[in-house]
Amino acid sequence: MGLLSIAATGLTGLLNPIIGPSTPPPPVTPNPALVAAPASSTHGTMLMVHGGGWTGPALKAQASLMTMPGETLGARSWKIVSVDYHSGSAGLQDVIDAAGAELAQPAGGPLCIYGESSGAQLALVAASRVSGVDCVVAMGPPADFEAYQAEVSASNDSGRSIIAAQMRAVWGQTPEERAPNDPVKVAKSIRGDVLIMREADDALIPIEQVEHFVAARPTTERAELQSAPGSDLSQFYLHGTLSDAGRAQYRATLGAFVDRATAADAAEAAAARTGCKGVTKSVTQGGVSRVQSALRCLARNDKLVRKAGAKGAKTFSRRVRGEVNAARTWSLLRASTSGRRALAALAAGRAKTTVRAGSPNRVTLQVRR
Repeated sequence: MGLLSIAATGLTGLLNPIIGPSTPPPPVTPNPALVAAPASSTHGTMLMVHGGGWTGPALKAQASLMTMPGETLGARSWKIVSVDYHSGSAGLQDVIDAAGAELAQPAGGPLCIYGESSGAQLALVAASRVSGVDCVVAMGPPADFEAYQAEVSASNDSGRSIIAAQMRAVWGQTPEERAPNDPVKVAKSIRGDVLIMREADDALIPIEQVEHFVAARPTTERAELQSAPGSDLSQFYLHGTLSDAGRAQYRATLGAFVDRATAADAAEAAAARTGCKGVTKSVTQGGVSRVQSALRCLARNDKLVRKAGAKGAKTFSRRVRGEVNAARTWSLLRASTSGRRALAALAAGRAKTTVRAGSPNRVTLQVRR
């Protein structure tokens, strides 16, 4: 369940708060985490955070994540941990603590956080505070608090007005108070990759919420998921609907994203073993010059690159999704003969690395004749 529950007789004008006068308050103490681990090697760990308008413990919502997206992740040998949390702003610390606890475990592979609705906001902000988080998946996130407040004031939408009021109650009455926990404001502090998904007919999160976050963090991947024809409520999910094709798109997009996270983690581990410094520092963190220096070191220490040599090297370009660092770039380039030759030219001082930021990025080794 998302920020609000939606009555089964239609989307428009039927948005009701999860907590109302006739609804008993949620339990004060969060439920224990729900965990499913692969029988053999673990490719990664996904911490999952349910939605619910920051109202706290919700066992049903917590458990539902074990199926979607849990089944997609489990099929890829990821450990999944669905966490519960306290109501209000205290829930953020619960998510941060859960991430820290997983980082202390020798599970192997990357650590990522998946969140839905208000849980997606918690996931994004937690990732900005915990440097060990490798990626974030945000499904239907309220990603720009101030834009949301302004949109509600202009439209007077009843459902979104409830969310705006809850946002103020939990995160502060003024923009200054809300800023430290506003995803768009902390976007550049997130070290790992980010994927934002949204239903095309999302009744609560306007498309501008995604667009503003992407503008603040251009490497963000995004997916607009196909909704059911006529917003058929039998296909309801989160804040809108998903057609069968939309659900397939959801699974494929999430699966490809975590597969890239696994590959990136392996590349970074291999690069770190070379002894080269700064191999995991992204362009966002350290700039192109630091990436170029670390990439040159990797090229000089790579036997395959030295064997290929720079003879016949040509300018080589590759598309890269997510954050760009030397380790990931090196892993992609050394996979082909032309890429290894371009790396050899870089090692010899005959090439320069350039990066065009966006999703996808484009990394180019410009070889000088």
